[in-house]
Parts: sequence; C-alpha cells; structure tokens
Amino acid sequence: MKSAVSLLVLTSFLAHTAVADLDWAYPKFDPNHPPSGIDVNAPRTIPGSDKTYTLLEIDDDLNPPVWFPDDNPPMPEIVIHAENPLKACTACHMASGMGHPQSGHLAGLPVRYFVAQMADFASGTRKDSASWMNKFAVAISPQQVKEAAEYFAALEPRAGWFKVIESDTVPKSYIGESRLRLRAQDGGSEPLGERLVVLAQNEEYAISKHPYSGFEVYVPVGSVARGKDLVTTGGGGTTIACALCHGTDLRGLGDVPRISGNDPTYVVRQLNDFRSGDRAGPLSALMQPSVANLSEADMTAIAAYLASLDPAPVTRSVTQLPMDDIPHELELPNPCDNTATRLWGPDDELGNLNYLTEERVRQNLGLIRLGKVYALSHPLDPGQMGFTAHLDTKSNLGEWPGKNGSTTIFNNEELIGNSTYNSKTSGSLLTSLGTQFDGFTHTTQSGVTYNCFNVREPQYHRLAEGDPGDLPNGDPGDDYVFRGHTKMGIENVGTLIVRAILIDLATPLREKEIAAGRDPGKFPPFDYEFSSEEIELAMVRQGLTLDDINPGDAILFRTGWAGRYWTSNPSDPRDERLKYLNGGKDTFGPAGPGLGARAIQWSVNRKPVMVGGDNKSIEATVKNPRFKFENFGHLSWLNNGIYMMEDLDLEVIAETCEKERATQITASGQATDKSCYISTLIVSTIPIKGNGGSPVAPILIR
Repeated sequence: MKSAVSLLVLTSFLAHTAVADLDWAYPKFDPNHPPSGIDVNAPRTIPGSDKTYTLLEIDDDLNPPVWFPDDNPPMPEIVIHAENPLKACTACHMASGMGHPQSGHLAGLPVRYFVAQMADFASGTRKDSASWMNKFAVAISPQQVKEAAEYFAALEPRAGWFKVIESDTVPKSYIGESRLRLRAQDGGSEPLGERLVVLAQNEEYAISKHPYSGFEVYVPVGSVARGKDLVTTGGGGTTIACALCHGTDLRGLGDVPRISGNDPTYVVRQLNDFRSGDRAGPLSALMQPSVANLSEADMTAIAAYLASLDPAPVTRSVTQLPMDDIPHELELPNPCDNTATRLWGPDDELGNLNYLTEERVRQNLGLIRLGKVYALSHPLDPGQMGFTAHLDTKSNLGEWPGKNGSTTIFNNEELIGNSTYNSKTSGSLLTSLGTQFDGFTHTTQSGVTYNCFNVREPQYHRLAEGDPGDLPNGDPGDDYVFRGHTKMGIENVGTLIVRAILIDLATPLREKEIAAGRDPGKFPPFDYEFSSEEIELAMVRQGLTLDDINPGDAILFRTGWAGRYWTSNPSDPRDERLKYLNGGKDTFGPAGPGLGARAIQWSVNRKPVMVGGDNKSIEATVKNPRFKFENFGHLSWLNNGIYMMEDLDLEVIAETCEKERATQITASGQATDKSCYISTLIVSTIPIKGNGGSPVAPILIR
C-alpha cells in the first residue's frame, strides 16, 4: 500500500526558470549561515495546547506535530503520517492548511482543483524545483489524493494571517534548515529593493509550526495600491482583472481557487512559473495572457495586495457555477444506447426535440419582453454554391462502433432535378449551404446514427438508388443517386421555439489578447480549440451558472470567427466568405476554430435540443495534437439526439449584450442582469422529405 505523503499542492519547491531577481521567492537553505544554537532536544510548548514536542519531533516529516487535534476535522492517515522517503502533508502545510511561505495554503482549496494539480505534478506538466512533489504525485494513490483533498477543502483559511508593511528597508534575514526565513541573529536591516520578504510575527511559534501564528510581509512602498490597480482593473492593459476567473471577492469561484489572503511569496512563484512554462497543465493556458507582460515589480505588487485581503470565508454555493469536471479521455457515444435513446425509447426519431412540449413552447415564448428581433443567418448571393457536395459520401468504411475518422459518413444532401415547367432547365439546392440545420442522418458512424438507425440499409431509402421516381419530366439525370430516407428526415423537425443561451467565448478571450499586447482582431486563430473551462469562465462573466441551462434549451456559442470574416453586423461588417469557410485562406482547407473535445462533451452533458455556433462546424476542425476521433462533435451531438445549427451570425446580439453589461457595471459596479443572454430562438426548417438537413433563417427575440 502506498504510504502517506505530503500533498504540497500549489506550494513549495516549485520550479522556476533561472531568473536571478526572483531567487528570493524560491527559498533555499543557506549552509554558510552560523547555526541557530537552538537545543533540538528541549521540550517546546505553545499556549492553549496540552502537547509537548522537541524540535526533533517537530521537524519529523513522517510524524509532524498536531498541536490542537480537537480543532480539526477527522484527519486521514495520509495527512499526519508517512514513511520514507515521503512526507506527511502537515509537515509543510500544518493541520490548519495555512502552511509557511516556503510551502503554501491548502485550506479551502476546491477538491477537483486539488486533484487536478496532483495530476499535473504526476505528469510533469507542473514542475517542482526540488522534484519532491513530482515524486510524491507519482507514488500516491488516487484514494489518498482524494482523502487529503477533502480534508483541506473542509478547512477555512484564517483571517489576519499576514500583516503587510510597506517599507524601504527590512530586517536582515537568512534561510534556515527548514527553509523558513529567520531574522539574522545580529539584527540590523537592509534595503528591500523590489523584493517582498515574509517574516514570522512570532519566530518561536513559527519554528514550532504553530498552526495559527501568522507572518509580517515587507513590501516596497506603493505596492499595495499598485497591486490593487493590477488586480481589479488590469492596470491599463498590463494584465487582466483577476475577478474574471477568481470571483468578485477573489475568494474563489466554483473550482477556481481563492487568491485573496494568499501567501505572497507563493503568489510570486506561481506567476513566474506560469510565465516560464513550469506550470503548463490544462488550466495553465488561461493564465498565460495574464502573466505575459508582468514585471518583477508587478508580480510583487499583486502579491502584496492579495496578502492584504481577508481570505475568509470561502463560499461555494451552487449558484457560483460548480464546474462540470470533464475527463481528458473521451469515447464516441453509442448511438444505439445512450441517455437520449433510453429516455425517448427505441422507436424515437426526434431526440431531444421531445423536450419541446406545448407547455415548454409557451414558456419559451413567455421570455419575450422587448420585442427586439435579431437575425442570425447569413445572406446568400445568387449563384453562390460553396462546396461541391455529394450524397452519402463515404470514406474507408469500418465496423461500427467507429474508433477513428475512417468510419464517418457525411450526408451533404444536394437536391438535383429538372424544372417541372421547362425540361431543359436543371437546378440544385445544396441544403448544407449558409446558415444550416443538421439532422441525425447528416453524420454517422459507418452509417449508424441516433437510435441505431442505419442510413445504408436499402429498406429505409425512399427509393432504390438510381430510381428516378415519379417525377413530372422523367429522369433527372445520370448523376441522380438517391431520394432520401424514410426515417429521421428533416421534415419531422418543423419549427422550433426554443429557450436559447448565448455563451460569448470570444469577448473575454479577446480581452486577454489585449492584455497580452496582441491584436484581438486576430482572435481566434484558425486552429483554436475552446475548452470546457473557457465556456464556464465566459458564463461567469455573463452572470450565468449551470443552473441557467435546462435540458431542451439551445446553446449558442460565439467563437468570434464569423466576426473576423463573415458578418452583417452594421458596426463592423465583413464579407470574406472564402476565408471564413477555409480557415482564414482563400483556397480550400480546414474550416477553422471551434469547440475542443472536452467542450463538446460539456455541451452534450447539458442535454440541449440543439447546439449552434458562429463557425462552419461548431467543433474545431484543425486539431493539434490530432484527436483520436474525427468529427467527434458531429457524432457526439447527432448520435445523442442533439441537432446542430452551423454558420450563425451572432455579432449583433453579442455586441448588444456587451453594451448592456458595460452600462450595468458603470451604473452599479457590477453586471446584475443576465437576461440579454437568455432569449427566445425560432428556427423553421424546410420540410424536405428524407433529407438530413435544411437551410434556415433563425431569429432571436428578446
């Protein structure tokens, strides 16, 4: 059985790029300093505790002291005992979870965040300069990680732990054997410079690992005010306001951790590690724009301001966006047996359209208050055909269930025929052109789609392949292949009146681009994959939670791709359709950015009637590294009874909501009305019998 170990999550011994000016943030024992002269065998006590320990016992990393056992929740074995070469958690973080400057705070950390950081240490995407945490994370069992995470999550961080002192000088100090900074034995002071220095308020208590004895933080004059500006406003574009992710009070939001009242040397280490790449786990990309332009003085100022704040209490009610923890290993859905097929029955052809009962439609219409209409479709020019399409185009077919891209069938229907009034005139309607609605037969796993319907079975074809049928003027042409399916046709969909949730992914990420000194007009790049975390952070910004999305709603994702190349927005129109369709190029290529695999699964978990996006495929079409399934989004949505609506123009409604949000913040200091992001969506499909899709002209009404 794996032994108990120290879970130094978010803490000590974190690696850093060799930046000499920040060596002070990564304390190392100074072997050249004279010994302290402390008797390590003398008994030590602290007021209020009936325990007695010697310094040898206090520094026993396998069995660290617990001065006030009755103050703590039940302590898992992993937290208080270990076996060589590992350490117990409380050896560095203490039973209170408050730790020391050379480690860090664990009190109140969200469980899932804690576990995720241990996974990053284990994988090496988060590095520890002493390699201890990386070794511990590999050795520890998942159950031990879970027990420790739950213990520390139950603790409240202590108010008043830090006393921030602005000064030009600081008492001389050195790093002792435990890597705790101690005052020099001969006293004296020295210039502080751009450092911050953390010293114990009561040094004897700190040496004894008193769980409730805090620290003094010496910071350069003016640091707190400068830090407040950087943290709350972004400092005029230097960084990004922290409340976007960490909550308005900076005490954490959902699975995003608290930063208020955090250890200042720890904060500097983390900012530097994000910048250097030594913290490069899945969530780290969200921090990159925030740290890109920070100087040493900026990091010190941010840490000083955060240390001056009261950290308690940590609040995590369900209204604060509990994260949906999406795994990194995902599989294709089983189109024959999934949540939707079990809910709606084996003969169902409508999928989550079944949520739209008469009562639900009345409720959705009841959202209309202002009567404002927003058109979401793109105009099409006469003669515009886009791509050549073929019905039932097949790649190398394999056995279902498919395990790679070679098992995907696309049905891009093109209706071809001679005019019933003039036999010499022929025409076509490409139903996957412009703003379009995709039904369940559009994309399949080797022909199999929702509710185990196999589109390749001849008995479900409206006519045998090649049979022209009873058309008024006979054979429509040698290239006429197929007349559609007898099941799952788009004629079953009709008109949808849906409650729609707009999630503006582009705006907060473009704000980060501005803060990083990059051109926001070039975001998103053609190969960008939006994550589930970015979806939820956008929702936080909009005042939305997971509770605001109901099964049977529509979720509309604004990626900003249409805003770059194809939009009718009067304030910034664009008409570069080839670039829009081809990943920013004028020649044929991958369509461009969209939702990544975990974001796709996040949306499936919401059980919507449809998903929509302002891009060609909703999902990302350029995947780096390449995902193991091609068209994971199409298959995940359609096989799960969820319709798709592609090529939306969401620029006007997004711009409107952003203006209203800014007005609210100016008036009251915060955005209090989220109604702009929740409105009535009306979509009418063309009832083309047996077809797998339809052009649409959807509207939102507020």
